[in-house]
Amino acid sequence: MAQARGLVAMHVAWLNLEGINDWAVAALAAERSYVVVTNNRRDFLRLYAEFDVHNGLIIIMPIVPRNEQKRLFSIALDVAEREDSLVNLLIEVHADGSVDVRNWPKTQLE
Repeated sequence: MAQARGLVAMHVAWLNLEGINDWAVAALAAERSYVVVTNNRRDFLRLYAEFDVHNGLIIIMPIVPRNEQKRLFSIALDVAEREDSLVNLLIEVHADGSVDVRNWPKTQLE
């Protein structure tokens, strides 16, 4: 388990869940009140559009080497910490470091 600035992060491998399907990850996150961080934008936007309420979704785009993922994740954490709540929030961090933050309720399937 990793902890930074009051937020706790766990990788699916640390939970012995590596390789489970995306729906199972989303369902587990909902059950345990986790925020999901992923590179898999298309699938997770579709999955999270089905939730009436979720605990937040962070997408790092595009898939980049690990060191770059760490940099972009750090940006995402900074943005997440400034929010009052991550409930139904979508945070997308782009390769150039720009960030889009918006609500992602059930009615917004892209």
